[in-house]
Amino acid sequence: MYFHQKTRTRTILYECLRQEYSTIASRRHPCSSQIHQHHIRKFIPKTMDKVMALILSMLMAFLNLALHVNAVPPGSALSSTYYDGLCPGGTKRFQTIASTIVAAKVIADPTLIPALARMCFHDGWVEGSDASVLLDFNSSFPDVEKNSPANNPSLRGYEVIDAVKSAVEAYCPGVISCADILQESVRVAFKTLFAGSLLYNIRYGRRDGSISLITEANQQLPPPTFNYSQLITSFASKGFNAHELMVLSGAHTFGVSHCSSFTSRLYNFYGNGTGTDPALDPTYAFALKVACPQTATVDGIVPLDYAKPIITLPSFDNQYYKNILAGKVLFISDNALQVGDLAEVNLYASNNNQFRNDFAQAIVKLSEVQVKLYPNGQIRANCRKRN
Repeated sequence: MYFHQKTRTRTILYECLRQEYSTIASRRHPCSSQIHQHHIRKFIPKTMDKVMALILSMLMAFLNLALHVNAVPPGSALSSTYYDGLCPGGTKRFQTIASTIVAAKVIADPTLIPALARMCFHDGWVEGSDASVLLDFNSSFPDVEKNSPANNPSLRGYEVIDAVKSAVEAYCPGVISCADILQESVRVAFKTLFAGSLLYNIRYGRRDGSISLITEANQQLPPPTFNYSQLITSFASKGFNAHELMVLSGAHTFGVSHCSSFTSRLYNFYGNGTGTDPALDPTYAFALKVACPQTATVDGIVPLDYAKPIITLPSFDNQYYKNILAGKVLFISDNALQVGDLAEVNLYASNNNQFRNDFAQAIVKLSEVQVKLYPNGQIRANCRKRN
């Protein structure tokens, strides 16, 4: 048995050597699935002359390089075909795998769609779109973005990213970033349930970050209490203008919020323990007080759009802007848009297609906020951990 294994190993070695110049540019070296450095060493006879040993040593180094050729990006720029030549099946196979997994999960739980969209925003706003929001805390890095009150416990959907990462690592290890997986998952989520109404394409090639700080999340993520001037400043710091602030805020047309994010508008608007924000529609304010009583011991959840109960299939439309005009939005920051640009609020409230088209453009820009490109960043093997 040993003799046959040794003979086969030698045969593979010589064949690899013969093929090395014709296959170096291939996606994967043809010998990569047949042989491993460990096996080569195991079957090199002790009596092999030094010349052959040197040749085999050089061959092993070459094979080790060939096995990792696909981990070296072709350039430091985002591209719609970035993974072509880097993974079997290229970019299309990555998209197919992500689409299969994400579609199944959001169909089973449609509330994951707004959850993933929110994750996309919160990731891009801190350290750029580098999947830093996915990192778990550990003894060396205890204060990560994920622990910020803006993200914990409200941010969810991490298991979707984990599932896609596990699948792509199985066929193309060490190449596809968690940052690209997050952005592709959001795109697929929108496409799955809103096909025909919210379609867009993205580019790939993002690298994963290794910095994740709760202090940055606390300082940079715009809270629901911001006024219009504060929102403008926050968005400008990330390269977005007033128009893009308006359209990205439209993501509040679906999803949910915890009561603690807005109850100050109900019970402490004037800062003295009393008073309701007069900008709130009285009927809507009463309904919110019923859902979020002042004496509640549990932080309740209500839909961002009062017209869309949590249990129904989410829809992505311009209802948010109609709610602003009616005084039926949860956050001070939502109502601030009317103060800032009433004309544009009216535009989107009356033109659903315009809103969807503009939102698609804005979310593509959001996906490329301060991205890390090769050779910066890393490709995390586990989206929750630094390498």
